[in-house]
Amino acid sequence: MIPTSDVIVSCYALINLNRWGIYFLMKLVNYLGYTVLLWLGFIAESVANELPIIAIEYPPFMQSTKDGYEGLFFSMLDEALAGNAIKLEVSFYSTARAHKLIQNEQWCASFYPPGKVGKDVIVVPLSNEPIRIGLYRKKEASLFKWDELSELKGAEVAFIRTLDRDGIGLEMLNAGLKLFDVNDVKQGIKLLIKGRVDYAFADQVSGEYIFQSLGEDMSKYQFSLSFIKAFPAGIWLNLSCPNAKDLHQILIDHGYHSASLRASQPGR
Repeated sequence: MIPTSDVIVSCYALINLNRWGIYFLMKLVNYLGYTVLLWLGFIAESVANELPIIAIEYPPFMQSTKDGYEGLFFSMLDEALAGNAIKLEVSFYSTARAHKLIQNEQWCASFYPPGKVGKDVIVVPLSNEPIRIGLYRKKEASLFKWDELSELKGAEVAFIRTLDRDGIGLEMLNAGLKLFDVNDVKQGIKLLIKGRVDYAFADQVSGEYIFQSLGEDMSKYQFSLSFIKAFPAGIWLNLSCPNAKDLHQILIDHGYHSASLRASQPGR
C-alpha cells in the first residue's frame, strides 16, 4: 500500500506540472494565434495589392511570354504605376473567353475592350495617341479612303467574330459590307494575303507588326487613310471591383484621367 504522504506529494507535483503545462500551452496558443493573424494580415494585404487583368494575344500591344507577359500596354501601365506596390495578375484568354468574362461582369481590369458597358465601367487612357481602327487591302494605284462606308458596298471584310454586332459590325453590315468571321486580326490578315477577302479589319500598329512577322512586304498592302473608329490606348476598369477602384485613384493621382467610352466618329 502506497503511503498517503507519497500520494499527496505526487498529486501536488502533478497539479504543478499541469499548471506549468497549461501555462506553456497558453503561451504557445497566444504565439501561434499572433503568428496566424500576422500571416492572414499579410495574405490580405497581398490580395488587396493584386490586380487581376484580362489580356489577349494582340502583339505588339500585349502578348504572353515564357516569363509572363510583355507589350506596349504593359509598358505604359508600369510607367503609370511607378512607385506603387500594386502587383499585376495578368491572365491571357481567347477573345471569346475574354468577351464572356466581361459580359458576365467577372473582371476587375482589362486591356480587351468591353462591348457593352455600364455605369461602373470606365477607360483610362495611358497614351495621348488613340488606336485607330481601319482596313487593310492589297495595294492599288488609288488612295485608300472613303467618305462613307457604303462606298465599299459588296466587299468582304475579315472581321473578329467576338466584336459587338450592335456596334462596328452593324455599321459595316448596314453599309453593305459582308463580314467574314475570324478569331483574331492575324487570321484576318492571313486571309487577305491569300486573297480570300477584300479587306482585313485591324489597327495600323498591330497590322504592320503581323505583316512583318509573316514575312510580308508592307509595300504590297495599304492601310486605309480613313478610319472606322478610334479607341483610347488604355486600360478598362470595372469600378464595382475594389481593386479596380484603388487603381483608378492611383492613376488619377498620377495625372491619368478616365475618358468617354464612346468611340470616335469615323475619320476621313
